[in-house]
Amino acid sequence: MTNLNRHTVLQRVPDVKIHIDSNNNVKIYFEGKVIYCGPHGLAILDAFQHPTPLNEVLPKLKTRIRGTQDWMDLMTTIVHLYEAEVLRDEKQNKPT
Repeated sequence: MTNLNRHTVLQRVPDVKIHIDSNNNVKIYFEGKVIYCGPHGLAILDAFQHPTPLNEVLPKLKTRIRGTQDWMDLMTTIVHLYEAEVLRDEKQNKPT
């Protein structure tokens, strides 16, 4: 279970490497890990390039959604990236 809520401020970590395949699936290389995302991965990473509350990003990302399953996939990807620490909140941010 995550501590994400609509007011959580998230930011993408710096220095990730990204591979996009022909189906727009995203593979992220970060700290020796490989994290797989669906087609929303790149848009999510872009949306959180600066510290931004989740409730400000979701309306922007919602324009990309085509139905309930697509919305669930987007939210699952955000949670997955947060749990993998590719998206971090203030508590997770580490000095560089």
